[in-house]
Amino acid sequence: LGAIMGRYNEILDILAHEPEAFEPILYENRKTGETIAADWAEGFLIGVQLRAGAWKALFNSEDALCFAPVAAFTPDKDGGFMIKPEHDADIERFRAEAGDLIPEAVRGMYRFFRKTRGYFQGRTKLGRNDPCFCGSGKKFKKCCGASRH
Repeated sequence: LGAIMGRYNEILDILAHEPEAFEPILYENRKTGETIAADWAEGFLIGVQLRAGAWKALFNSEDALCFAPVAAFTPDKDGGFMIKPEHDADIERFRAEAGDLIPEAVRGMYRFFRKTRGYFQGRTKLGRNDPCFCGSGKKFKKCCGASRH
């Protein structure tokens, strides 16, 4: 659990401070150079399902398309895929490119939740010595609050 939370906090810190530096850990086919993102997408979806209610706001918003690169690899209950284009070739082409779109998709999801949840997530006041809301593990005054004081 410590390694998972460490990676989680690392990702939050990157997204909060250097979003363009975010890169998911994806596999690459050595022969073709193709990005293999299905395993990553499956793990991401498991995380989404753990807090399904929290994701409804994104799925019901104008920003829902930022989830499309993940959905390209996500099976539906019938064993097909959540994204169903008119032509099978379209989904294969999109899936081939979707892995490369995942970093921007994650940045889009982060921006959406950051915008809609607000900084303090229900707290009336965040003290300077409280842990930073961005998830970095640092004190607020040494992290996102540093520029405010």
